[in-house]
Amino acid sequence: MRYIVLSFLALVGCTRQSDTERLSRSIDTLSSEIAKLRNELNSRDSLGRKKVFPPNDTVTKATVRVKPKPPKIIKKDTLRVKQKEKPKIADTLLYHFAGGGISVKVYPWVDSKQLIEVYSLKGGVVITLENINLSYNVSNTLHFRSDGSLERVNEHFNPGASMYWYDTVIHFEPDNEPAWKITYQYPQRTVEDSMGEKYLWDRTQKRWVKQEIVIETIQPSTP
Repeated sequence: MRYIVLSFLALVGCTRQSDTERLSRSIDTLSSEIAKLRNELNSRDSLGRKKVFPPNDTVTKATVRVKPKPPKIIKKDTLRVKQKEKPKIADTLLYHFAGGGISVKVYPWVDSKQLIEVYSLKGGVVITLENINLSYNVSNTLHFRSDGSLERVNEHFNPGASMYWYDTVIHFEPDNEPAWKITYQYPQRTVEDSMGEKYLWDRTQKRWVKQEIVIETIQPSTP
């Protein structure tokens, strides 16, 4: 009986010892696996983490040197402002008779006005006209015969600050002497406006003479 008890205790002791050794080996294996995992984590952490300089470390900064541009030298010649060229004055327009003499002379514009001189066949100035472009406007359109003489002039007059304007037709003789003219007012409001104002040229006094319009009325006869 004592032998059985001793044998049982020995068996129990062996069993406990083998369990202890097995547990110790498991712990050692687990410790080594944990150590491997730590090493792997540390290596990954060191690769992914940015390098941070300690406060005492000095970082060398790259200095970029900018070369100053030399001052721009402006020549005196470049400071000269070119003067605006004055527009060329238009030439005087000359219209001639078939024989070569001057029929009409149209001067260039001066101060918004343009002078027109009409010459007779003998060579002297018969009458002058004028184109004007100011607050009011006067324009003359010249019409010539085939022999170079002036046939007629259409004159348009716009007073500017007015509700009316005027058109005049001037007729000339073959020797450029004015013959007669008629002026119409627009808009026409009366019978007299539609008939216009007629003038005859006085060759002796070299001026226009207005023609009076006489309207006759027939009076009924009395018994």
